[in-house]
Amino acid sequence: MVFITEELVRKRAEHNELEIGSLEELSLHQFDIEKIEHIDKWCKQLKILYLHSNIIFKIENISRMKNLEYINLTLNCIEVIEGFEGCESLNKLDLTANFIGDLRHLKNLQKNLYLKTLYLTGNVCCNYEYYSEYVITILPQIKELDGESITKSARLEAKLIFEKAKNAIERQSELYVEVREQQKFDYQHKKKTTGDEFWNEVDEDSPENRRDMRIEATRQKEEKNDHTPMFEKPDYKREIRYFAKDGRALNVNPSGVEFTIDEDQPRDVELRLKIPKFMDTQLIDIDSQPTYIRLSINGKPFQIVWRNEVKPDDGTAQRSKITGELLIKIPKLYPTKEKHKLVRTR
Repeated sequence: MVFITEELVRKRAEHNELEIGSLEELSLHQFDIEKIEHIDKWCKQLKILYLHSNIIFKIENISRMKNLEYINLTLNCIEVIEGFEGCESLNKLDLTANFIGDLRHLKNLQKNLYLKTLYLTGNVCCNYEYYSEYVITILPQIKELDGESITKSARLEAKLIFEKAKNAIERQSELYVEVREQQKFDYQHKKKTTGDEFWNEVDEDSPENRRDMRIEATRQKEEKNDHTPMFEKPDYKREIRYFAKDGRALNVNPSGVEFTIDEDQPRDVELRLKIPKFMDTQLIDIDSQPTYIRLSINGKPFQIVWRNEVKPDDGTAQRSKITGELLIKIPKLYPTKEKHKLVRTR
């Protein structure tokens, strides 16, 4: 388990001369952090917080951050929307690709009057009947849901069928809770495995499995580095799964390739990957699809699912001669309107 320590936060505050008290932007993504703590006490001026690609189960210790404008919790293990009551300035919340299936907790965001942008893409709840109608009625303050602007007519239509939508959402949420209880029971009684056996059986269909996948990947990496001079332990041959059992494309990054993604531009999506400067470009293969993009980087698999459908045939890829960074830019199939962006360019 990785903890949020003062040393870690200061290390990530190099752009602010290691000063954390006046820090306005903090990135703690891809650290396998399981618990949010201390940030609300150490970084009271924080406006932007990146916590994506960790294994956080609960949103906590955030409510005192009155200056927080944007928080990214993409690709964690979160099931309940909570803990934002005191975030008076919260403008944008990204909960993409978590495990939110009980939408009844959505009312916890009603006090966040300045919340304008909400992302729930990739959660179970997005497949519910009347999902969008329920969300935009329960949260009348938001202007954009899952990358789509909310029109006046859509909001009016949602209000007219709200009781019907509310009943449907409550029923589907209750069914999800029942499914989760069974998942938890099965998980507790499941045989614990490692190596090939683990990867051949596991499927990222629950918060517990996602956490175990991250822990097992870390364990194997540490075990590989912990060999003795007498012999080298054999690598596990992991079977990479690019799709869930129901056909959904999955986010895949077992080697921990560093990347940033920007899907808030009106016309294009941008993916930046940190590639070793002297790696031959011929070692990079790209397979671009309308809903996801897959790469092989010197044999290492990488796949990211887009929030919005793109035009894969019109995309471009370019490497920096100075840093080796790979920039992939692909136009959206349905361009969106220009909007205020809180993400800053370093």
